[in-house]
Amino acid sequence: MADTTDFQSRVHPWLLACFGAEIAADKAERNHRFLEEALELVQATGCTQSEAHQLVDYVYSRSVGEPAQEVGGVMVTLAALCLANGLDMHCNGDTELARIWTKVEAIRAKQAARPANSPLPGNTMTDEQLAHQHATEGPPNNAASKALDELRLQRSRGLNVVIRRVFHVWKIVPADGDGK
Repeated sequence: MADTTDFQSRVHPWLLACFGAEIAADKAERNHRFLEEALELVQATGCTQSEAHQLVDYVYSRSVGEPAQEVGGVMVTLAALCLANGLDMHCNGDTELARIWTKVEAIRAKQAARPANSPLPGNTMTDEQLAHQHATEGPPNNAASKALDELRLQRSRGLNVVIRRVFHVWKIVPADGDGK
């Protein structure tokens, strides 16, 4: 059963635990993460990159709206999008909040590794770009280095999961013969 406390009030403790008060209150950071998640949702439900770019151009060609009215518009259109796609926005929100409470350390590592003064999340550089940056700028600070190591480990684990799934679906026995 879903918690009846309002969702925004339940997100706040997670936000503070994960990022601390300064990043939690950083309006630019919150804008970027919201936009990222909104784009991921519409991509997952069929919006093309071209359509997204057209809509960005359209929105930014118009007058700036009032935040309170725009929040209402986001809530109404999110509910409508969920209805059209057979999604339960309240259940999915509760599920995601429970999931991210288990990922606080990984999210902190991603935050520590993100490019400074960039709207992009985490580290979007390839290993080759990271090596070049290390060669030209010196070694990264310890926290960022640990975060990058964690991201690389997660990347390799993700690839192993995909490979195991392919082996399972295609009924391929790995070279070591144990089938795991």
